[in-house]
Amino acid sequence: MLSLIRTLLDGASARAEDGLKDRFAIDLLAQRIRDAEAGLAAAKQTLASLIVRQRAEQAGLDQIERRHADLESRTISALAAGNNGLAESGAAAVAELRMNAKSAAPPCRASAKRRYGCAFRWSGRIAASSTSTRA
Repeated sequence: MLSLIRTLLDGASARAEDGLKDRFAIDLLAQRIRDAEAGLAAAKQTLASLIVRQRAEQAGLDQIERRHADLESRTISALAAGNNGLAESGAAAVAELRMNAKSAAPPCRASAKRRYGCAFRWSGRIAASSTSTRA
């Protein structure tokens, strides 16, 4: 008997809930739309923030790339002119630039490694060539 009363109460409760949902359906939908709009606005703000951050990191990486190209050309010129001391200091500056690129944020670090990988091997050639001319 208690089971029957419980079932009746559950049924009445379900009907009342359905009635409330039907009665306030437009209000519930309007609230869900407002929640979705708030989520969309937050997502747009996050996206804008990430775009600004990416542009700043790219600008920094471009600056490093320009500096690297300048140092590399100056070092090659010094090596061609026979100025081994200047070539060695240029190679050291390129190596220091490499270390700074390694300590960059992970996305920049991977990009820097792709861009400067061969240049770092080149700086080893300068050191090797300058030691061979001393001997």
